[in-house]
Amino acid sequence: LRSHGSPALDDPIGTVSRHQPLALSFAQQRLWFVEQLSANTGTYNVPTVLRLKGALDVPALQAALDTIVARHESLRTRFVSIDGEVFQRIDAPAAVRIERRELNESQLHESVQRESDRPFDLINGPLLRVLLIALAADEHVLLINLHHIITDGWSANVFERELSVLYQGHCEQRTAELPALPIQYADFSNWQRQWLSGDRLEQHLAYWKTQLANLATLELPTDLPRPPLQSYRGARVSRSLPADLSQRFVKLARAEGVTLFMAALSAFKVLLYRYSGSTDVTVGTPIAARSRPELEGLIGFFANTLVLRTDLSGAPSFRTLLARVRETALGAYTHQDLPFEKLVEVLAPARDLSRNPLFQVCFALVESHSNSPMQLTGLEISHVPLGTEQAKFDLSLTLYERDGELRAGFEYCTDLYERSTIERMAEHFAVLLESMLVDPDRSIDTLELMGPAERAMVLERWNDTTTPYPVDLTLPALFEAQVARSPDAPALLDEHTTLSYRELNARANRLAHLLRARGALPDQPVAVCMQRSIDSVITILAIVKAGAAYLPIDPQYPPQRIAFMLEDADVALVLTHATTRQHFDADDARCLCVDAAHEQIARQPDTDPIHACTAAHLAYVLYTSGSTGQPKGVAIPHRGICNHLLWISAQLQLQASDRLLHFTSISFDASVWELFAPLQVGAALILAAPGGERDMGYLAHTMHTQGISVMQGVPSMLRALCAEPELAQCSRLRYIVCGGEALDYELVERLQQLLPVASLGNFYGPTEASIDATFFALPAQAHGSGVVPIGRPIANVRCHVL
Repeated sequence: LRSHGSPALDDPIGTVSRHQPLALSFAQQRLWFVEQLSANTGTYNVPTVLRLKGALDVPALQAALDTIVARHESLRTRFVSIDGEVFQRIDAPAAVRIERRELNESQLHESVQRESDRPFDLINGPLLRVLLIALAADEHVLLINLHHIITDGWSANVFERELSVLYQGHCEQRTAELPALPIQYADFSNWQRQWLSGDRLEQHLAYWKTQLANLATLELPTDLPRPPLQSYRGARVSRSLPADLSQRFVKLARAEGVTLFMAALSAFKVLLYRYSGSTDVTVGTPIAARSRPELEGLIGFFANTLVLRTDLSGAPSFRTLLARVRETALGAYTHQDLPFEKLVEVLAPARDLSRNPLFQVCFALVESHSNSPMQLTGLEISHVPLGTEQAKFDLSLTLYERDGELRAGFEYCTDLYERSTIERMAEHFAVLLESMLVDPDRSIDTLELMGPAERAMVLERWNDTTTPYPVDLTLPALFEAQVARSPDAPALLDEHTTLSYRELNARANRLAHLLRARGALPDQPVAVCMQRSIDSVITILAIVKAGAAYLPIDPQYPPQRIAFMLEDADVALVLTHATTRQHFDADDARCLCVDAAHEQIARQPDTDPIHACTAAHLAYVLYTSGSTGQPKGVAIPHRGICNHLLWISAQLQLQASDRLLHFTSISFDASVWELFAPLQVGAALILAAPGGERDMGYLAHTMHTQGISVMQGVPSMLRALCAEPELAQCSRLRYIVCGGEALDYELVERLQQLLPVASLGNFYGPTEASIDATFFALPAQAHGSGVVPIGRPIANVRCHVL
């Protein structure tokens, strides 16, 4: 990558004594520190792999490599610690060890990839390794691998150019002429630390402090949760842009008076803006940092990184954005001599080992003249591509320009993104470029992002979700239909009582008639404040049978919250139990203590009340937690919850033989399906004792002894439940429903080990969506093929949006 701009040349670089400790450059110092955090990963290896066809002169290759290493001190430098500080140590020139192997073509890729990724020892060295693989007498593969701390992209070109000249000279048995090197890398390191100080340092820092003040983190949507420690695991997606598009884009850049780099960076920033929704877009970009002539022929780690921040607010046109990016880039080039490492040190951003400091997305443009092909006498040479298994940033885009055509390479962190996401991003980038070229004065908010096929899929195929379902059902109708089908089947059980569907219906009917007489009306909330019990289920059924909407109140709520809910919902009737009556004023005429009114209820008819509500009337009202402000009542009609119950019953394949455990607080929306889903298919609802939800040993024992087949819980509860030995004995458990919290991989793995025959469903949705909006299903049969991380697509995992 070429340098931009030129710093003052008023301070020549002199040589420094090799008899004193040699300081690291700023770039080396930071890379050394990063390597201590990510030791033995090979992340910062810089391999070059060449296929050589023809008669290879191995002695000439050896002599050329020896000369290059003798010529460049950086190639025989190690890094040692003295009293806690790291210094460069330069070894005397010595013959380069060329490891030689004989392999066939089938063994080649794995061997080269493994050797390319093998870590370097920065302390003991060497930091240059050479592997020569003989495939045949006239065909070889040459791997030259260096650590980034002694090289960079420019250096790779210097190395290849000198290797070409020296190899040719040795083949022709003559002394090859290379220009003398006025200085070595250690001289530059010493000079850099002296030159960048005082007023000069403060001048550069003042610019960058202003430019990067209040820097925001670019939050791109990811497929997977960010790990706590950056792993540098990566992959690459490449895409060639159509020749006509590339040529028109180059032409647009020239017409607008910007470089191809500036134009391409502007387009990339629009892509990031459209993905993230952030108008403050910061991208890092590498520069060669060789604006001084004495540095041009050196091999070493000179490359610097510029942090380019652009304001995309106001929905500008692409033409306007080009001017903004040009201004930002020119300012950065003027102050390019401040090393990125020094900038990080001074700005001291909050330390986060999961992210790169200051920016997480990188952009680079590699132009054709910056990478001329190597030439070795008598050999046909081609570069062997390596599989990218490393990613230094969340996302990097490198554009390669050659002969007027552009090729995009997206390098991405595989801990964050699936390959399909990056492939789609690459397609979006191409579509975005085309849209910019068609109308550069169009607002970046309205530029096309999706091609015709994707647009049709999103707008038509994905939206073709029409599913017929009864639109006139109510909760009472669903329950009473099941009573008619299985009147004598067990419906509701606790430790002491079993009610059949007929008995449960009769008891709910009696209370419903009393509530109707007390004035219960459609869309009117009737509060329920009870511990979990047979009576609490009967009461909820009775309220909806009476035509009203039930409003659950957890007895554990503070008095102020209870009072707020009653007033906010304008509750005219509150149903309590003897154990919860004390939460209300003794003379509160709205309160009906259900167990105290047993005789009054018993005198009511046990026939089904005439339905007073329709599918459009309210079934229940649930209040949000208030964690983000004042609690709000969410009113759900019968049509919405009945649709959900029919769906989830089909999804879980609920049958009359199922036994579901009810232990969720009725103040949570998940309790609604937990209560009503089994009662509309003829299954048995097993009640956990009050407070039992907090005793994992009790829950595991109850699930085992009661033969529970379906249960639900939040991941934190499931994690605690996994610690109970009796859970593994729940052989009838066939489906676990979880939601409400992030489901992590380790918990999935543990559940699979303990309950190999149970399917797992990860459900999510706001209360307003009638409990759930999406679900992710991991069927039991997937367990046999090993652990499957949540979020990674596999053939037998179903993801749905409801």
